[in-house]
Amino acid sequence: MVLFKPIFPSLLIAFMLALLIACLCFPPKSCLAAPMSPEPGRTMREVRRADASGDQMAAPDNSRYHRPSGKGARPVPRLKFRVAIDIGHSRTTPGALSARNRPEYEFNRKMALTLLRELSRTARIEAFIVNPEGEDITLHQRSGLANSAHPDLFISIHHDSVKPDYLGEWTHRGVAAQLCDKFWGFSIFISQRNAGKKASRSFAQRLGAEMLKAGFIPSTAHLDMAEVEGHQPVDAHSGLYRYDGLIVLKDSHSPAVLIECGTIKNRAEEKFLRNPAYRRRMARAIRSAVEHFAVGYSRN
Repeated sequence: MVLFKPIFPSLLIAFMLALLIACLCFPPKSCLAAPMSPEPGRTMREVRRADASGDQMAAPDNSRYHRPSGKGARPVPRLKFRVAIDIGHSRTTPGALSARNRPEYEFNRKMALTLLRELSRTARIEAFIVNPEGEDITLHQRSGLANSAHPDLFISIHHDSVKPDYLGEWTHRGVAAQLCDKFWGFSIFISQRNAGKKASRSFAQRLGAEMLKAGFIPSTAHLDMAEVEGHQPVDAHSGLYRYDGLIVLKDSHSPAVLIECGTIKNRAEEKFLRNPAYRRRMARAIRSAVEHFAVGYSRN
């Protein structure tokens, strides 16, 4: 046994030297990878947050053209059809109250986000939300934000109330509320003062047809509004009305519609409008109308 004692340490040292040389000559692939670093001007936390959210709600590049890189490269027309989705009202000015005292803005926001997800399923369409944080801005500012992104189509999402004469009283969970179970359904509005009024009407008619095809019913609540200037039925069968004074429509540089997705003063319809599956069905009908319109649309 004595004869092997001096040999063992020598073997151990030789093995360790061989292992060190192997690591130096053939490093693991993970050691060769470049260290992860944030984009210029952004922290790593900001990059991760953007990756997680997908930046879906932000407006795209504010241009009608794609500008390829490279010296002498010329701008080429944008290939994707761009849709601006406007969430009606804001957090601090939430619009009408439902039959159960829920703010209209809550319905508008959920429907707008559902529509955004549906439109993202179509490769040739890109959509963005106008005023995604629900800031309290003027209607003119709202139109300006949308116009700055040069959309091909503007869709404003709302939910309807009724004239005060039709409202009744009831109590929901111990709190007084107003209701109207007489009217139910959607309405679509266009403005003759819109820059693309012919295209607006064409899209609105297609939208009404797709809503009917999907099983939705047009409201009759606006049929008696002909006495209001610029507010009259165009095609009541498909829920289409003209309302020239709507600022977000007449200020839009692109074809534009405002859709009242339903009557939240109606207690039964309010429940449907809060149902995610019902909203998805409506969003698919709107997406189908956008797809048909985009095929024949010519960007000026």
